[in-house]
Amino acid sequence: MQNLLKRIDSGLRTAGMTDRETDFMDRHYLINMIAYYFLQQLFNPPFNKGGQGGFGKGLIIKSPLIPLSQRGRLRCYDILNFSALKCVTELTNKSTKVWKNKFSHTIRIILNIFLGLGGVIALLVITPGLKRTAYAFQGPLYIRNSHPMFVGTGSPVLESAQIRESFDVDLTYSSTYLVRNSGEWSFNIDLEALITDLRLNKVVGNRLELGLDLPLIDYYGGILDGMLKSYHDTFGFSDYGRGLRPDNEFLFQVNHNGLTVVEGKSGGVSLGDIKISAREVLSANDPVISMNAFLELPTGDADKGYGSGGYEWGMTLLMDKTLGRSLMAYTNLGIVFADKYRGRGGIDLRNYLFGGLGIEWMYTRNLSLYTQFFIQDTPFEKTGIREMDEPGSILSFGAKYLVSRDFALELSFSEDPNTAGAPDFMVSLGSSYKY
Repeated sequence: MQNLLKRIDSGLRTAGMTDRETDFMDRHYLINMIAYYFLQQLFNPPFNKGGQGGFGKGLIIKSPLIPLSQRGRLRCYDILNFSALKCVTELTNKSTKVWKNKFSHTIRIILNIFLGLGGVIALLVITPGLKRTAYAFQGPLYIRNSHPMFVGTGSPVLESAQIRESFDVDLTYSSTYLVRNSGEWSFNIDLEALITDLRLNKVVGNRLELGLDLPLIDYYGGILDGMLKSYHDTFGFSDYGRGLRPDNEFLFQVNHNGLTVVEGKSGGVSLGDIKISAREVLSANDPVISMNAFLELPTGDADKGYGSGGYEWGMTLLMDKTLGRSLMAYTNLGIVFADKYRGRGGIDLRNYLFGGLGIEWMYTRNLSLYTQFFIQDTPFEKTGIREMDEPGSILSFGAKYLVSRDFALELSFSEDPNTAGAPDFMVSLGSSYKY
Protein backbone atom coordinates (compact mmCIF):
# COMPACT_ATOMS: atom_id res chain seq x y z
CA MET A 1 0.00 0.00 0.00
CA GLN A 2 2.84 2.36 0.79
CA ASN A 3 4.40 1.66 -2.62
CA LEU A 4 1.04 2.35 -4.25
CA LEU A 5 0.86 5.73 -2.56
CA LYS A 6 4.42 6.56 -3.58
CA ARG A 7 3.52 5.82 -7.19
CA ILE A 8 0.52 8.11 -7.00
CA ASP A 9 2.72 10.82 -5.51
CA SER A 10 5.29 10.29 -8.26
CA GLY A 11 2.57 10.49 -10.89
CA LEU A 12 1.29 13.79 -9.55
CA ARG A 13 4.76 15.30 -9.58
CA THR A 14 5.75 14.02 -13.01
CA ALA A 15 2.49 15.39 -14.42
CA GLY A 16 4.02 18.84 -14.18
CA MET A 17 2.40 20.09 -10.99
CA THR A 18 4.32 22.87 -9.28
CA ASP A 19 5.22 22.74 -5.59
CA ARG A 20 2.49 25.26 -4.91
CA GLU A 21 -0.10 23.12 -6.67
CA THR A 22 1.02 19.90 -5.01
CA ASP A 23 0.42 21.60 -1.67
CA PHE A 24 -3.28 21.12 -2.43
CA MET A 25 -2.86 17.41 -3.04
CA ASP A 26 -2.37 16.46 0.58
CA ARG A 27 -3.78 13.41 2.23
CA HIS A 28 -7.36 14.61 2.65
CA TYR A 29 -7.78 15.72 -0.95
CA LEU A 30 -6.32 12.48 -2.28
CA ILE A 31 -8.72 10.52 -0.10
CA ASN A 32 -11.53 12.67 -1.44
CA MET A 33 -10.66 11.84 -5.04
CA ILE A 34 -10.14 8.14 -4.37
CA ALA A 35 -13.48 8.11 -2.57
CA TYR A 36 -15.16 9.40 -5.69
CA TYR A 37 -13.40 6.71 -7.68
CA PHE A 38 -14.79 4.02 -5.38
CA LEU A 39 -18.29 5.46 -5.72
CA GLN A 40 -17.97 5.53 -9.47
CA GLN A 41 -17.04 1.87 -9.53
CA LEU A 42 -20.05 1.09 -7.32
CA PHE A 43 -22.67 3.09 -9.18
CA ASN A 44 -20.93 3.64 -12.54
CA PRO A 45 -22.44 7.07 -13.32
CA PRO A 46 -20.72 9.79 -15.37
CA PHE A 47 -19.41 12.36 -12.91
CA ASN A 48 -19.37 15.09 -15.51
CA LYS A 49 -20.15 15.51 -19.12
CA GLY A 50 -18.03 13.11 -21.12
CA GLY A 51 -16.80 11.20 -18.07
CA GLN A 52 -17.00 7.40 -18.23
CA GLY A 53 -17.34 4.97 -15.40
CA GLY A 54 -15.81 1.53 -15.16
CA PHE A 55 -12.36 0.09 -14.73
CA GLY A 56 -9.55 1.18 -16.99
CA LYS A 57 -11.49 4.14 -18.40
CA GLY A 58 -10.48 7.74 -18.49
CA LEU A 59 -11.82 9.28 -15.29
CA ILE A 60 -12.43 12.93 -14.54
CA ILE A 61 -13.14 13.79 -10.92
CA LYS A 62 -14.64 17.10 -9.90
CA SER A 63 -15.19 16.92 -6.17
CA PRO A 64 -17.70 19.31 -4.55
CA LEU A 65 -16.07 18.62 -1.19
CA ILE A 66 -12.86 20.37 -2.22
CA PRO A 67 -13.05 24.11 -1.44
CA LEU A 68 -13.60 26.37 -4.41
CA SER A 69 -10.25 28.02 -3.78
CA GLN A 70 -8.51 24.68 -4.26
CA ARG A 71 -10.83 22.78 -6.62
CA GLY A 72 -9.36 21.22 -9.71
CA ARG A 73 -9.74 18.33 -12.11
CA LEU A 74 -7.73 15.15 -11.81
CA ARG A 75 -7.70 13.00 -14.95
CA CYS A 76 -6.28 9.52 -14.46
CA TYR A 77 -5.85 6.97 -17.26
CA ASP A 78 -5.63 3.29 -16.44
CA ILE A 79 -6.04 3.97 -12.74
CA LEU A 80 -5.44 0.31 -11.87
CA ASN A 81 -1.96 0.36 -13.40
CA PHE A 82 -0.34 2.79 -10.98
CA SER A 83 3.11 2.28 -12.47
CA ALA A 84 1.79 3.95 -15.63
CA LEU A 85 -0.38 6.50 -13.84
CA LYS A 86 -0.74 9.76 -15.69
CA CYS A 87 -2.54 12.60 -14.03
CA VAL A 88 -3.16 16.11 -15.21
CA THR A 89 -4.27 18.80 -12.84
CA GLU A 90 -6.04 21.84 -14.18
CA LEU A 91 -6.64 24.18 -11.27
CA THR A 92 -9.68 26.32 -11.91
CA ASN A 93 -8.66 28.74 -9.20
CA LYS A 94 -5.02 29.18 -8.16
CA SER A 95 -5.87 30.98 -4.95
CA THR A 96 -3.71 29.72 -2.12
CA LYS A 97 -6.19 30.58 0.59
CA VAL A 98 -6.64 27.84 3.15
CA TRP A 99 -9.69 27.05 5.20
CA LYS A 100 -10.00 29.38 8.13
CA ASN A 101 -13.01 27.56 9.57
CA LYS A 102 -11.68 24.58 11.50
CA PHE A 103 -15.19 23.27 12.03
CA SER A 104 -15.83 23.25 8.29
CA HIS A 105 -12.47 21.54 7.78
CA THR A 106 -13.38 18.82 10.26
CA ILE A 107 -16.77 18.25 8.62
CA ARG A 108 -15.10 17.88 5.25
CA ILE A 109 -12.66 15.30 6.57
CA ILE A 110 -15.51 13.31 8.15
CA LEU A 111 -17.41 13.35 4.87
CA ASN A 112 -14.29 12.17 3.10
CA ILE A 113 -14.01 9.18 5.39
CA PHE A 114 -17.65 8.19 4.85
CA LEU A 115 -17.37 8.61 1.10
CA GLY A 116 -14.31 6.45 0.95
CA LEU A 117 -16.19 3.29 2.08
CA GLY A 118 -14.12 0.32 3.07
CA GLY A 119 -11.30 0.90 0.61
CA VAL A 120 -10.52 4.39 1.82
CA ILE A 121 -10.81 3.42 5.48
CA ALA A 122 -8.30 0.65 4.83
CA LEU A 123 -6.07 3.19 3.13
CA LEU A 124 -6.09 5.33 6.26
CA VAL A 125 -5.46 2.44 8.62
CA ILE A 126 -2.73 0.63 6.71
CA THR A 127 -0.58 3.57 5.61
CA PRO A 128 0.49 6.95 7.01
CA GLY A 129 -0.47 8.61 3.73
CA LEU A 130 1.33 10.29 0.89
CA LYS A 131 4.61 12.02 1.38
CA ARG A 132 3.57 15.64 1.37
CA THR A 133 5.29 18.72 0.11
CA ALA A 134 7.48 19.90 3.01
CA TYR A 135 6.27 22.85 5.03
CA ALA A 136 8.60 24.90 7.15
CA PHE A 137 8.86 23.97 10.81
CA GLN A 138 7.88 26.82 13.10
CA GLY A 139 10.65 26.62 15.69
CA PRO A 140 10.44 25.83 19.42
CA LEU A 141 8.05 27.35 21.92
CA TYR A 142 9.28 30.47 23.69
CA ILE A 143 9.53 29.46 27.35
CA ARG A 144 11.38 31.81 29.69
CA ASN A 145 12.17 31.08 33.33
CA SER A 146 9.94 33.57 35.14
CA HIS A 147 11.25 32.93 38.66
CA PRO A 148 11.66 36.43 40.18
CA MET A 149 15.27 35.73 41.21
CA PHE A 150 16.25 34.53 37.71
CA VAL A 151 14.57 37.03 35.37
CA GLY A 152 17.69 39.19 35.17
CA THR A 153 20.45 36.60 35.31
CA GLY A 154 20.90 35.85 31.61
CA SER A 155 17.39 34.58 30.81
CA PRO A 156 18.43 31.72 28.47
CA VAL A 157 15.69 30.00 26.48
CA LEU A 158 15.45 27.11 24.02
CA GLU A 159 15.89 28.50 20.51
CA SER A 160 16.13 27.37 16.91
CA ALA A 161 19.44 27.28 15.04
CA GLN A 162 17.81 28.82 11.99
CA ILE A 163 17.66 32.56 11.44
CA ARG A 164 14.58 34.57 10.53
CA GLU A 165 13.13 38.06 10.52
CA SER A 166 10.20 38.41 12.89
CA PHE A 167 8.44 40.46 15.52
CA ASP A 168 7.19 38.41 18.47
CA VAL A 169 5.00 39.20 21.45
CA ASP A 170 5.09 36.59 24.23
CA LEU A 171 3.12 36.67 27.48
CA THR A 172 4.14 34.39 30.33
CA TYR A 173 1.99 34.07 33.44
CA SER A 174 3.55 32.28 36.39
CA SER A 175 3.12 31.54 40.07
CA THR A 176 6.06 31.28 42.48
CA TYR A 177 6.05 30.35 46.15
CA LEU A 178 9.32 30.21 48.07
CA VAL A 179 9.37 30.96 51.80
CA ARG A 180 12.60 29.49 53.18
CA ASN A 181 15.39 30.54 55.57
CA SER A 182 18.98 29.45 56.11
CA GLY A 183 21.91 30.77 58.12
CA GLU A 184 22.68 33.59 55.64
CA TRP A 185 19.62 33.82 53.44
CA SER A 186 15.93 34.50 53.77
CA PHE A 187 13.73 34.14 50.68
CA ASN A 188 10.16 35.31 51.12
CA ILE A 189 8.45 35.08 47.73
CA ASP A 190 4.74 34.53 47.21
CA LEU A 191 3.50 36.15 44.03
CA GLU A 192 2.25 35.79 40.50
CA ALA A 193 3.93 37.47 37.56
CA LEU A 194 3.01 38.50 34.05
CA ILE A 195 6.03 39.02 31.80
CA THR A 196 5.55 40.40 28.30
CA ASP A 197 8.50 39.94 25.96
CA LEU A 198 8.65 42.14 22.87
CA ARG A 199 11.20 40.56 20.53
CA LEU A 200 12.56 41.79 17.24
CA ASN A 201 14.83 39.71 14.98
CA LYS A 202 16.59 41.09 11.90
CA VAL A 203 18.62 39.08 9.37
CA VAL A 204 21.80 40.66 8.03
CA GLY A 205 23.21 38.95 4.97
CA ASN A 206 22.63 35.22 4.63
CA ARG A 207 23.93 33.85 7.93
CA LEU A 208 23.60 36.48 10.66
CA GLU A 209 20.59 37.38 12.79
CA LEU A 210 20.48 40.28 15.27
CA GLY A 211 17.96 40.16 18.09
CA LEU A 212 16.43 42.49 20.68
CA ASP A 213 14.31 41.36 23.64
CA LEU A 214 12.48 43.97 25.69
CA PRO A 215 10.72 42.46 28.76
CA LEU A 216 7.90 44.17 30.67
CA ILE A 217 7.29 42.73 34.14
CA ASP A 218 4.28 42.94 36.45
CA TYR A 219 4.36 41.35 39.93
CA TYR A 220 1.26 41.10 42.12
CA GLY A 221 -0.49 38.92 44.68
CA GLY A 222 -2.41 36.99 42.08
CA ILE A 223 -5.70 35.13 41.91
CA LEU A 224 -4.73 31.46 41.67
CA ASP A 225 -3.73 30.36 45.18
CA GLY A 226 -7.06 28.71 45.97
CA MET A 227 -7.15 26.88 42.66
CA LEU A 228 -3.53 25.74 43.02
CA LYS A 229 -4.19 24.34 46.48
CA SER A 230 -7.12 22.33 45.15
CA TYR A 231 -5.02 21.14 42.21
CA HIS A 232 -2.18 19.99 44.46
CA ASP A 233 -4.59 18.31 46.91
CA THR A 234 -6.42 16.48 44.12
CA PHE A 235 -3.29 14.93 42.64
CA GLY A 236 -1.31 14.62 45.87
CA PHE A 237 1.36 17.13 44.88
CA SER A 238 3.25 19.31 47.33
CA ASP A 239 1.79 22.80 47.74
CA TYR A 240 5.22 24.23 48.69
CA GLY A 241 3.73 25.49 51.98
CA ARG A 242 1.08 27.74 50.44
CA GLY A 243 -1.40 26.71 53.10
CA LEU A 244 0.64 28.59 55.69
CA ARG A 245 -0.10 31.97 54.07
CA PRO A 246 -3.25 33.90 53.18
CA ASP A 247 -4.48 33.38 49.64
CA ASN A 248 -3.38 35.86 46.96
CA GLU A 249 -1.36 38.05 49.31
CA PHE A 250 1.78 39.58 47.78
CA LEU A 251 5.19 38.90 49.33
CA PHE A 252 8.60 39.58 47.80
CA GLN A 253 11.54 40.20 50.11
CA VAL A 254 15.02 38.67 50.03
CA ASN A 255 17.55 39.16 52.83
CA HIS A 256 21.23 38.25 52.98
CA ASN A 257 23.13 38.36 56.27
CA GLY A 258 20.38 40.46 57.77
CA LEU A 259 20.38 43.04 54.96
CA THR A 260 17.51 43.44 52.51
CA VAL A 261 18.68 42.70 48.97
CA VAL A 262 15.32 42.85 47.17
CA GLU A 263 12.01 44.31 48.25
CA GLY A 264 9.43 44.08 45.51
CA LYS A 265 6.18 45.95 45.11
CA SER A 266 2.83 44.74 43.90
CA GLY A 267 1.24 46.19 40.78
CA GLY A 268 2.55 48.31 37.97
CA VAL A 269 4.47 47.32 34.87
CA SER A 270 8.23 47.89 34.85
CA LEU A 271 10.98 47.35 32.33
CA GLY A 272 13.21 44.34 32.90
CA ASP A 273 16.74 43.71 31.69
CA ILE A 274 16.95 44.19 27.91
CA LYS A 275 18.78 41.47 26.01
CA ILE A 276 20.56 41.84 22.68
CA SER A 277 21.88 38.91 20.67
CA ALA A 278 23.69 37.87 17.50
CA ARG A 279 23.28 34.45 15.90
CA GLU A 280 25.42 33.11 13.08
CA VAL A 281 24.69 29.98 11.06
CA LEU A 282 27.74 27.71 10.98
CA SER A 283 26.16 24.99 8.85
CA ALA A 284 22.96 25.35 6.85
CA ASN A 285 22.67 21.64 6.06
CA ASP A 286 20.73 19.08 8.06
CA PRO A 287 21.44 19.41 10.92
CA VAL A 288 21.47 23.20 10.98
CA ILE A 289 24.09 24.42 13.45
CA SER A 290 24.43 27.95 14.79
CA MET A 291 26.24 29.90 17.47
CA ASN A 292 24.38 32.53 19.47
CA ALA A 293 25.96 35.24 21.64
CA PHE A 294 23.88 37.45 23.91
CA LEU A 295 24.27 40.30 26.38
CA GLU A 296 21.76 41.30 29.06
CA LEU A 297 21.81 44.96 30.05
CA PRO A 298 20.99 46.22 33.58
CA THR A 299 17.89 48.21 32.59
CA GLY A 300 15.58 46.72 35.23
CA ASP A 301 15.32 47.97 38.81
CA ALA A 302 17.27 45.35 40.78
CA ASP A 303 16.12 46.72 44.15
CA LYS A 304 12.55 45.69 43.27
CA GLY A 305 13.39 42.44 41.51
CA TYR A 306 13.02 43.52 37.88
CA GLY A 307 16.63 42.68 37.00
CA SER A 308 20.02 41.83 38.45
CA GLY A 309 21.66 45.23 38.11
CA GLY A 310 24.66 43.66 36.38
CA TYR A 311 25.82 42.66 32.92
CA GLU A 312 25.29 39.02 32.02
CA TRP A 313 26.47 37.58 28.76
CA GLY A 314 26.61 34.14 27.30
CA MET A 315 26.97 31.84 24.32
CA THR A 316 24.80 29.02 23.01
CA LEU A 317 25.45 26.22 20.53
CA LEU A 318 22.21 25.44 18.71
CA MET A 319 21.29 22.52 16.48
CA ASP A 320 18.11 21.68 14.54
CA LYS A 321 17.78 18.10 13.24
CA THR A 322 14.90 16.72 11.19
CA LEU A 323 13.57 13.31 12.24
CA GLY A 324 11.54 12.42 9.18
CA ARG A 325 9.17 14.71 7.32
CA SER A 326 7.05 15.75 10.29
CA LEU A 327 9.43 15.80 13.29
CA MET A 328 12.13 18.27 14.22
CA ALA A 329 14.47 18.14 17.22
CA TYR A 330 15.90 21.33 18.73
CA THR A 331 18.92 21.11 21.02
CA ASN A 332 20.77 23.87 22.86
CA LEU A 333 23.83 23.90 25.10
CA GLY A 334 25.20 27.11 26.53
CA ILE A 335 26.87 29.05 29.31
CA VAL A 336 26.08 32.33 31.06
CA PHE A 337 28.84 34.49 32.51
CA ALA A 338 27.16 36.24 35.41
CA ASP A 339 28.00 39.55 37.06
CA LYS A 340 26.86 40.61 40.54
CA TYR A 341 23.30 40.81 41.81
CA ARG A 342 23.30 44.52 42.53
CA GLY A 343 20.11 45.00 44.47
CA ARG A 344 20.46 46.85 47.75
CA GLY A 345 23.79 45.15 48.14
CA GLY A 346 26.29 43.48 45.83
CA ILE A 347 26.05 39.69 45.80
CA ASP A 348 28.49 37.65 43.74
CA LEU A 349 26.92 35.36 41.16
CA ARG A 350 28.61 32.42 39.49
CA ASN A 351 28.74 31.33 35.88
CA TYR A 352 26.34 28.54 35.01
CA LEU A 353 25.47 26.07 32.26
CA PHE A 354 22.11 25.49 30.62
CA GLY A 355 20.66 23.23 27.96
CA GLY A 356 17.44 22.12 26.38
CA LEU A 357 15.76 19.66 24.06
CA GLY A 358 12.52 20.20 22.17
CA ILE A 359 10.51 18.10 19.72
CA GLU A 360 8.16 19.65 17.19
CA TRP A 361 5.59 17.42 15.53
CA MET A 362 4.10 19.05 12.45
CA TYR A 363 0.65 17.52 12.92
CA THR A 364 -0.80 19.42 9.97
CA ARG A 365 0.63 22.11 7.73
CA ASN A 366 -0.90 24.70 10.10
CA LEU A 367 -0.60 23.02 13.50
CA SER A 368 2.55 21.90 15.33
CA LEU A 369 2.58 20.13 18.70
CA TYR A 370 5.51 20.34 21.11
CA THR A 371 7.18 18.87 24.11
CA GLN A 372 10.24 20.62 25.53
CA PHE A 373 12.62 20.18 28.43
CA PHE A 374 14.97 22.90 29.65
CA ILE A 375 17.45 22.86 32.52
CA GLN A 376 19.73 25.52 33.95
CA ASP A 377 22.09 25.60 36.87
CA THR A 378 21.71 28.23 39.57
CA PRO A 379 23.73 31.47 39.37
CA PHE A 380 23.71 31.83 43.17
CA GLU A 381 26.45 30.56 45.43
CA LYS A 382 25.44 28.07 48.10
CA THR A 383 22.47 29.51 49.98
CA GLY A 384 21.59 26.47 52.07
CA ILE A 385 18.13 26.40 50.48
CA ARG A 386 17.44 23.52 48.11
CA GLU A 387 15.07 25.47 45.85
CA MET A 388 17.84 27.98 45.13
CA ASP A 389 20.86 25.67 45.10
CA GLU A 390 19.71 22.90 42.77
CA PRO A 391 19.33 23.24 38.99
CA GLY A 392 15.98 24.43 37.76
CA SER A 393 14.13 22.34 35.20
CA ILE A 394 11.12 23.23 33.06
CA LEU A 395 8.93 20.68 31.26
CA SER A 396 6.62 22.22 28.67
CA PHE A 397 3.81 21.09 26.40
CA GLY A 398 2.19 23.29 23.81
CA ALA A 399 1.17 24.03 20.27
CA LYS A 400 1.65 26.57 17.50
CA TYR A 401 -0.98 27.40 14.92
CA LEU A 402 -0.05 29.02 11.63
CA VAL A 403 -2.88 31.48 11.00
CA SER A 404 -1.32 32.65 7.74
CA ARG A 405 1.99 32.20 5.98
CA ASP A 406 3.51 35.01 8.06
CA PHE A 407 1.54 34.96 11.34
CA ALA A 408 1.45 32.28 14.04
CA LEU A 409 0.01 31.86 17.54
CA GLU A 410 1.33 29.63 20.31
CA LEU A 411 0.11 28.33 23.65
CA SER A 412 2.01 26.31 26.23
CA PHE A 413 1.91 25.02 29.80
CA SER A 414 5.05 24.42 31.87
CA GLU A 415 5.81 22.71 35.19
CA ASP A 416 8.97 22.42 37.26
CA PRO A 417 9.70 18.69 37.76
CA ASN A 418 12.57 19.39 40.14
CA THR A 419 10.57 21.93 42.21
CA ALA A 420 13.65 24.16 42.28
CA GLY A 421 14.97 27.15 40.36
CA ALA A 422 11.76 27.81 38.43
CA PRO A 423 8.15 28.92 39.04
CA ASP A 424 5.62 26.38 40.27
CA PHE A 425 3.91 26.60 36.89
CA MET A 426 3.82 28.82 33.80
CA VAL A 427 1.27 29.44 31.08
CA SER A 428 2.51 31.17 27.94
CA LEU A 429 0.69 32.76 25.03
CA GLY A 430 2.62 34.13 22.08
CA SER A 431 2.32 35.53 18.60
CA SER A 432 4.89 35.80 15.84
CA TYR A 433 4.85 37.85 12.66
CA LYS A 434 7.44 37.21 9.96
CA TYR A 435 8.10 40.37 7.99
